[in-house]
Amino acid sequence: MSPWHRHRSGSGTSFRETFRNRKRSGSTEFLFSEIQNAFDPSSSFITTWQQLILGCILYELLLIPYMATFHSYDLTSSVQHDLLGMYVCELVFCVDIYVQLNTGYYEDGNVLRDTRKSRIKYLKSVGFVLDVLALPPLSLLPVSMHLSVVFLEFHKLSRLRRLPQLISNLDNIYARYFEPLKLAKVLGITIVVSHLVACGRFTFGYDSHHHDHWLPQVHEHEQSGRSKYLMSLFWAFGLLTGLFEGELPHTNAEFAFTIFVALCGFSLFTYLCATFFMLSKCESGDSETSEARVNQFKHILAFHRVPEKLQEQAVEYLKRYYTQAEANDREAARLLCPSISTDIQIELLRDTVAQIPVFEGCDSHFINAVTSLLELISCPAHFVLFQTGDHGDAMYVVSSGVLYTVINGVKVRELRKGSFFGEVAVFAKLPRSATMMTTTYSTLYRLSRFHAEKLLEGYPRYAQLISQTVSKMLQEAQTNEEDKISEIASAGAIQVQKKKKKSSLLQVIGLKTEQPVWRSKKSLTQYRVSNILEI
Repeated sequence: MSPWHRHRSGSGTSFRETFRNRKRSGSTEFLFSEIQNAFDPSSSFITTWQQLILGCILYELLLIPYMATFHSYDLTSSVQHDLLGMYVCELVFCVDIYVQLNTGYYEDGNVLRDTRKSRIKYLKSVGFVLDVLALPPLSLLPVSMHLSVVFLEFHKLSRLRRLPQLISNLDNIYARYFEPLKLAKVLGITIVVSHLVACGRFTFGYDSHHHDHWLPQVHEHEQSGRSKYLMSLFWAFGLLTGLFEGELPHTNAEFAFTIFVALCGFSLFTYLCATFFMLSKCESGDSETSEARVNQFKHILAFHRVPEKLQEQAVEYLKRYYTQAEANDREAARLLCPSISTDIQIELLRDTVAQIPVFEGCDSHFINAVTSLLELISCPAHFVLFQTGDHGDAMYVVSSGVLYTVINGVKVRELRKGSFFGEVAVFAKLPRSATMMTTTYSTLYRLSRFHAEKLLEGYPRYAQLISQTVSKMLQEAQTNEEDKISEIASAGAIQVQKKKKKSSLLQVIGLKTEQPVWRSKKSLTQYRVSNILEI
């Protein structure tokens, strides 16, 4: 083959590989054209179904060893009743095969919900083979055995391979109940291990010759299966926890089993200690680190003789920054990839951004774009965010804390979580008409004028719409202010000329429908004369 043909062949292979990788990477055109007729693996239905499957697997894990050990060889009424519960679980597992055939899966971080691909993936997996092999009810076969027929159902325990994944899913479902979930896992593992040890203990039988005191003595009357189980469970739980020492074993098998049970008990104790240690570190680790940072910062400020007022302000800011709930959110966001962090921010803030008047009439895509550009900042108490006459370089959305709008030293409006301000100054390119100051430690989402202008360049239709909305707001503010001036002039309060600055109109916009709280008539007159009117 000539070099030219080899080059063409290599180029074709490279192109096909690039095309295939592009498809796998989840580019926009492929994601929109992807068939989505399978169950979403993260939907509430699938999470609930997985919890049901987990319950059925644990039920059979406890039931099958119990029935094989403590029930008689014949199919009595009690045995048939217990087997009926197991067969109900088997019906659930039959439905589970259908659910797995029609459930999407993750590939390269993207959810694929094509039923055909999901079925091919599941049918080619080892899990499908094991699921099918675990279905036949072999205990219904007409066979005679010297052992319990339940031993024929031990092949159903092959489903235990799914336990790690199903249990790990609980951490995602019940993430809000982290501590109770961890403690429930410890309790559940202890119960399961004690149950299995009790079943294993009873397989050694009774002390029929009265010389092996490690074995239980033969009772005069026949005991029920539950009485035998409780007797073995008491021995197992006592030996696992160290509350009951038990008798000295006699045979090698008894010695090996006792040592194994002791090791299981030690492992459970280690697991319990590790769980409590992890929970304690989750509670105190962050607080200890933040306290150390605050103490170190205090020494630095005292060494440099910073004024006490500034020290208190700086220390309070640092404490709030590292101890409040948003500190944990901020640290968690750093561990996520930027795209996921942006998606979370959009989900939390898009409803608030959509309520801002200047964005009225904009669709969800534009609102999401605005929300993705918001930057989280923190401000200490008594911090001046901007002053009257400053350049309108950004708009803000309050995430936490309390802020005041101040005009000529008068607090005219209070802002809390969910409030917004500065939007007109950004889109109308006007100077600030008031001073904004924090009264407590506050966290704000900031949208700079630079990002706003870049965003409007990509959405020219909404740029025109926002411009019209801002102009309409300014005209309404001007009309309302002229009416107020007329009322004051007609009452003989002051004589004025109806000539206003552009910046004064922003002040009315900022007040919206809330009424300012005036301290006296004098402050009202000063406000009217110096900020709204030119005399």
